[in-house]
Amino acid sequence: MATDTVFTGGEWDMFLTLPPLLGRSVRSALMLGNAGGTTARAFGVLYPQVAFDGVELDPRSRPSRGATSGSTTIAAHVYTADARPFLQPAPNATT
Repeated sequence: MATDTVFTGGEWDMFLTLPPLLGRSVRSALMLGNAGGTTARAFGVLYPQVAFDGVELDPRSRPSRGATSGSTTIAAHVYTADARPFLQPAPNATT
């Protein structure tokens, strides 16, 4: 992997192919299992208009906020939580 690119050559790159395929602008993205923030950093560089949230169980394995990629700071919000309950609607929530 070249150090001057956000592409890893691994499975994390596949998430970056979706926005151009949707046929509309992407406003937000949620990564379940954010880990080290590889996808968040790449989204921030390639799709800076996307509001990116991540959910990560282990607070030690990821940056908490504002990951960097080169000189670019990524505005990602990362929640420390188990993704399954995180996705459950709040009690008394309306849909």
